[in-house]
Amino acid sequence: MKCSPRLLFFAAAIAWPLFRGGPNCAAQNASVEKNPSARFPATVKRAQPLVELPPDVPVREGEVALWADFAHADAEGVPLYLVNRTNTAQSFSSQDNDIYIELEYRDGAGAWHRAQAHLASDCGNSYQQFVLLPRQFLTLRGYRSSTGSKHAVRYATQIGERLTSNEGKGLISEADLQAVALDSLTAREIPFHIRSLIACWDNMPLPADPALPERTEGIRMLAWLPSNPPAFEDLHRLQGKIEALAPSAARDTALQAIRETLAKGDAPKLAPEALARRCIDRIAHRPTADPAMSEYMAWCLLADPRYGREPIVPSTAMRQPERWSEVIAPAVALLQRNERGKHAQVAAAILKTGWIVDALVPDEELEAWVLSSSETLSLIGARTFARRARYPRLVALGWKVPAEKQIMLLHVPAFPNEDGRSAHETRSPRDAEESRFWEHCMRSMPVEAANALWSYDFQSGYNPFDRQIHDLLRSFFRTEAERGIFDHDLGAQASGLPVALELLASWRVKEDDALLAALLKHGGFQRSETWSSESAKHYWTQYFPLRRVAKNALVARGQPPAEDVVTNVEIPIPDSKQAP
Repeated sequence: MKCSPRLLFFAAAIAWPLFRGGPNCAAQNASVEKNPSARFPATVKRAQPLVELPPDVPVREGEVALWADFAHADAEGVPLYLVNRTNTAQSFSSQDNDIYIELEYRDGAGAWHRAQAHLASDCGNSYQQFVLLPRQFLTLRGYRSSTGSKHAVRYATQIGERLTSNEGKGLISEADLQAVALDSLTAREIPFHIRSLIACWDNMPLPADPALPERTEGIRMLAWLPSNPPAFEDLHRLQGKIEALAPSAARDTALQAIRETLAKGDAPKLAPEALARRCIDRIAHRPTADPAMSEYMAWCLLADPRYGREPIVPSTAMRQPERWSEVIAPAVALLQRNERGKHAQVAAAILKTGWIVDALVPDEELEAWVLSSSETLSLIGARTFARRARYPRLVALGWKVPAEKQIMLLHVPAFPNEDGRSAHETRSPRDAEESRFWEHCMRSMPVEAANALWSYDFQSGYNPFDRQIHDLLRSFFRTEAERGIFDHDLGAQASGLPVALELLASWRVKEDDALLAALLKHGGFQRSETWSSESAKHYWTQYFPLRRVAKNALVARGQPPAEDVVTNVEIPIPDSKQAP
């Protein structure tokens, strides 16, 4: 399903302030922007080769580590070394080249807390990934306060993979801690889906979506979490907007939930591990389950506060798979019901977590997942088989499932390490039976199969798949070139056919040149209505996508096609506004 630009803009307008820390993050940032710790970013510069690392930086072979040189601290801060003593590139989230390495201190009970505030950026382009290549290191400076009380301190990454430095001694400023309590990173300690339910904007009416009952669930979930000043500011703001609504049962229930949550604000809360255990008890319907927690809330509260992709893992104890055993069956049942919403997303995230599922779910149960009517569960099962390298089993299942699921079982083994965002590895068929299945998919569903095997990585000119797939695809396009000599609307194939041709062209096989040249005359088109306010023209723009792909492919091979190749035409629309 494609979103209109207007919908995408609206979604971005909602999500972006929440990503930064809240709908009124600008006001929150104004209260911390003068704080010295917030204006001291851990800005990275050019990395250096490991051969230049000072010999007294104690990072062991095979480790990625952060080391603080407290002995050489000065007015500019504490020298920090981020070292990649591995053969694998390491990626770090960054904001304007600040990789979120910030000062922490240990309190009297031995717990570590952040002692450096963070100032969010107003520009989405500020947020990128920084890659530290193998056998390289970075030098940067860590913030140190000039006033305050003395504590054990260290430096740690606050976003992404957790890295902590060695300990030292330093001063902790009360003003810095007050700024930390109000900054964007503190706001993000509340899971995104809960923040979105309590979000509202100054000088704007309360949106009808989410509805009050949904907001009430979010308010009640907030009561289970540690006190969070930015979230409570939002809650007070939400309270005022709900009070302004016309009286109703939903309004009264929401206001009551807000009052109860605010009353519990400073009350002791469950430790993360205890909260996870309480959620699991509720999901498993154990007699000890707390009636104040709904099953929906229990699923949602298991979500990682930072990104919501993984179940929360608050301690080493919760890293024991058996702690999650009672959640597997309810998660499967929830997905089999094809429910949508945050609770289903968390259930899916748990079933995707390898260290849980690989310890608890046998192959026989995974087969039932793949054969399920739930698209999400089928995909999770297939990816789990791929992670276990059970490719013959996937092929055997492929012969039993409908055509649309066969395409999924073609894609998953082709990209076994795909994490839902990018493909890091590809593989071709390993035996005769797998080759036969791939060939079946390519012969019976060439466009769909080619789309399943396409990756933008192949645009560099390297296609890793066997020539067997190439030859079947070339045979299809030979027929298409002969069939497409007359103009015709591509209809549902308007997006799939060009991608399939992209795949064929990515092999850059010399004998394909004649076929690509023939496709420069392909008559398949797609049409869109266009109105130009400048010229007052109303017309159809008729695109020929296969011509465009063929032309670009020939140019990439150093063979510019004839200048008279037509890739789009404009057709005036008469007053009737009907397509010609």
